[in-house]
Amino acid sequence: MNNSMSITEALEVMQKCSADFERFEEKANDNVFMQELKKLILIAELKKQWYTLEECAELKGGGALNTYKSIRFYQPKGGIPDGRVSGRKVWSRETVAEWLPITDDELPRYHQKYNTGATKR
Repeated sequence: MNNSMSITEALEVMQKCSADFERFEEKANDNVFMQELKKLILIAELKKQWYTLEECAELKGGGALNTYKSIRFYQPKGGIPDGRVSGRKVWSRETVAEWLPITDDELPRYHQKYNTGATKR
């Protein structure tokens, strides 16, 4: 089987890639699009389906595990799990991917989105 392509075919592929890149470039200025793109990339990087609070805290960094454990405000979805595995609260990779880049300043809006009722103290 011959896997080589003609010069014409190669040029067609290059033109298509160029057009795709131009469309992406237009979207790159759209903040919502870029946030969603970053989230999709992060989801792809997370290997497991379910994450415990300890794993979430380790991935996020920046805070002590005891802080994450004792203050729901800092937990994914305000401590409301997506499920339980072996009796432990767990969050899906999609939830973790959304929560990881959120800073303390953005947490009130995040909790409002999910109506968690979580407060800083």
